[in-house]
Amino acid sequence: MRKLIVCIIFLFSGYVNYGQDIYYVAAVNGLIVRDQPSSIGNRISKLKFGQEVTVINKTGISFSVIDGGLEVSGEWVEIALVSSKNQASTKKLYVFDGYLLSKDDFDNYSLKKQNLNFSPIYPLYEYELKPNTIIEFIPLTDSFPWSENDNSSIIDDKYLGNAKYENDNYHQLDAKHRDIFFTKMNISENHKIFVYNLSKDRIIVYPVKDQPLVGVLSPYQSGSGLTQYDYIVGFEIAKRSAENGYNRDVTFVFVGDKNPFHKGSMEPIIWNKTEVEQSLNLINKLVKNSQINKQTTKNVFKFTKSTLDYYLLDLEQENENRRMRLVVIDQQFKKVLANFMYKESEGRTFTPLILEGEPLDYGIDQWTGKMFKNKESVIFGFFYNSFGCDAIEFINPRRNYIQIRCDNRH
Repeated sequence: MRKLIVCIIFLFSGYVNYGQDIYYVAAVNGLIVRDQPSSIGNRISKLKFGQEVTVINKTGISFSVIDGGLEVSGEWVEIALVSSKNQASTKKLYVFDGYLLSKDDFDNYSLKKQNLNFSPIYPLYEYELKPNTIIEFIPLTDSFPWSENDNSSIIDDKYLGNAKYENDNYHQLDAKHRDIFFTKMNISENHKIFVYNLSKDRIIVYPVKDQPLVGVLSPYQSGSGLTQYDYIVGFEIAKRSAENGYNRDVTFVFVGDKNPFHKGSMEPIIWNKTEVEQSLNLINKLVKNSQINKQTTKNVFKFTKSTLDYYLLDLEQENENRRMRLVVIDQQFKKVLANFMYKESEGRTFTPLILEGEPLDYGIDQWTGKMFKNKESVIFGFFYNSFGCDAIEFINPRRNYIQIRCDNRH
């Protein structure tokens, strides 16, 4: 149960004609279309991964996001879309061009993504309906291809417009809207919901056909003139009293035919503070072109799992942003498996490190181990995110990752 990611930078200059070039959407979760060249602009729709886009103007308004620990930079651009009636939209439409690629670049990128062979991974949230009532909820709309087409609306009209919602911020989708949602999401009533509780190392399986599909109001809805984009839609797993507080277990979800999760390997990371100079000497022997030095490293923390040694370097701040570097070494083969840089930014801060011997009052955020069948070990949990979604990173030099589909809107 965690939230994820985003660093925002704004600079304004005049608009520049783009020459009406064709690009393709490379955002796996889809790309939001807004009515202003800004992340606070109203959501108009959501473009699918691979969808063709005509860019007609640059705005000169810079923007960047941290995606899976890597910075994606670009600017807001004006685009042209064709409506379901084959007429160009009269609205001005804007997207972030950091996720737009040319045909050749997109084909290469898409091939790499296909080789990972991953389907969406969701978190399990707890949502307070009203005082003393909580539902366990799997948000699915981060993967949903939003559309202005009236025939694809997933929310009944009676919950839109000026509907009263103060005491009704939650409803179950009827059969018609459930079918529309499932069709758009490629979900079948015959699928299963695999809920992997890492804290208890337990997988619970729920048949899709038995679970209510519900809509809850986003915390960022405007409060008037409700649209379908103001709702987060997902599965309700359970409903309970809030008397015992919120659950701190770390849980992930997959919806499909077969269970992708691997049990028995994931561990919470409990760090030991270690000697700086000795650790850096070992790391610098194995890391090519290493520029890690004692002067810029304040502390080093170590965690060992089987033959893997994890070194977390607490570095000097850069532009008032705290930085850390993770180096994972396979001691059996004397090989560096990961050399990842992490940096705080607007909207995301580091989670606390749990040290050996410290009380576990608030649970552990950082985990590592083999989480997926026939895949490498993973690591995650270094950031609290005000908006955006976290990533599960694979421990390999390529730094492959799975973006968690959490629908943490802003």
